[in-house]
Order: sequence, then C-alpha cells, then structure tokens
Amino acid sequence: MKEMFQAGTYHVRAKGHNGSLPVTLSSDRIEKIDVDSSKESKGISYPVFTTIPSSIIEGQALNVDTVSGATISSLGIIEGVADAIRETGGDPEIFKKRPKPKKEAGEAKDLTTDVVVIGGSGAGLAAAATVLQNNKKVILLEKFPALEEATLFGQAPHECS
Repeated sequence: MKEMFQAGTYHVRAKGHNGSLPVTLSSDRIEKIDVDSSKESKGISYPVFTTIPSSIIEGQALNVDTVSGATISSLGIIEGVADAIRETGGDPEIFKKRPKPKKEAGEAKDLTTDVVVIGGSGAGLAAAATVLQNNKKVILLEKFPALEEATLFGQAPHECS
C-alpha cells in the first residue's frame, strides 16, 4: 500500500474529551488510539472510549457510528484522529469516505413476555418493577449501554412530569 502519512504518535485534543488523545499511525494505517478516561465522568462516556477507537482501527475508517447518548465525545474522538492524520500531511477525507465497518447481527431469539418496557430510565425502571410486583414477565429494552443513563443526562424531569 502507498505511504499515506508519516509514521509516529500524534497528541491531539478531542472535543468532549478531557485530555490529550495520542493517535499512533504507521505509514499507511491507524494503529492505535489511546484514550485516557481517568479524567472523564464514570459510566457516561466509557462505551465511547472502547467502541469508537476499535471501530476506527478495525475498519480503517472515520465513517463510524457514534455512541448513543455520547455523540459529542464520539465525534470528538473521530475528529481528533482526523486532526492527527492532518498533522502528518495526510487527508482525513479519504478515511471519512470509506464505507462504515459492517457489524455482525446478533442471534435472533423468540421471547415470551407479558409486557415490554422501552426505556431504562427512572420511569421505565418503575414500570418494569410494577409489572414484576404483579407477578408478570417483563422485557426491558434500553438503547444506552447502562440503565438510567437518560436520568444521568437530565431527561428525568421531562419523563416524570
């Protein structure tokens, strides 16, 4: 493969990330994105710091899905890697135009339940608890990686009013 940039580790700033973002590039690949999460809010952005770098490296693309609920941090890492590529004299647009890495679909399952609750914030958890207290089966669906993250993002007053 043709040399695309000068190999090395580049320390860039990423919007939505509280620190330096070291990005290691070989002459033709993004090799490593080292996110230091020690100065970040626990639990809120953690999935970003593992999912986004691994997606970028596996697909060698900046056209990756952001993490729901942490879009600014996701885009910050993506743009930070783009900045590192620019620092080398490379063109990040090449990586932004590459196809998104394909995700494998999970195994389909047939489930039986009495109630499906969509959303694991305070209201969703209360609804699921009520179903269980009435000796019924419940399935709780949540898009965030952890329950009650909507509450952490300040959406609870709207849900409970």
